[in-house]
Amino acid sequence: FYISIHFWIIDLTNYRIVVHSHMQIKQTSYCTFKLEFKNGTVVVNPIKKSDGDITLYSLDKSPYLFYDIESVLSVRSAGEYESKDIFVTGKKNKAQDSFVYTVSSEDLTIGIIGFVNEIPFIAEDLFETTDVLLIGAGSGMSLSTKDAAKMIDTLSPQVAIVFGFKEQCSNKDVANILDPLEELKKEIPAVTLVDKSLKLDYDFVNGLDNTQIYYFEI
Repeated sequence: FYISIHFWIIDLTNYRIVVHSHMQIKQTSYCTFKLEFKNGTVVVNPIKKSDGDITLYSLDKSPYLFYDIESVLSVRSAGEYESKDIFVTGKKNKAQDSFVYTVSSEDLTIGIIGFVNEIPFIAEDLFETTDVLLIGAGSGMSLSTKDAAKMIDTLSPQVAIVFGFKEQCSNKDVANILDPLEELKKEIPAVTLVDKSLKLDYDFVNGLDNTQIYYFEI
């Protein structure tokens, strides 16, 4: 399942509308996303072989992630990176040996908070301009649902996609440590995606009044 996002920037001074090409966000496993921009594709936390120009890993080492991927840029460290006009910034959570990222392209910034289980280890300044937030919640490797709800409220992205619940996972060993969707919804009420796609049009002048929160059914 995926989200298709289109951007409209309205310039009231010159009475013109600039249409920016759309991008898509697809979730293919409990922790894996594909961010498809006009210039290239970013794969986040693959658990199997997957095609992408940039691959990002929230964990430097994990038996559940697939690291043997040929991509233009593979990142599992802190720093600033760029490929195909897609800009990546990563910061390290030293206590947990994990990473959080922002990915920016086409006037959109996507924040990624994956395997981080305590709020103090998250660099909130990294996410100050986040439009879309991908945030793991409810497992021993991710924020608790309460802490995830606090982060969404603090960062106030236009869209938040909550991931990592039991129903999304086909690996029984991993699923056993994940919370069911109903538990997440108690702290983070949201719209559940039941269609194959959702199109969102943003007016960057006015913005959304409230954060729109989604769960993906995969």
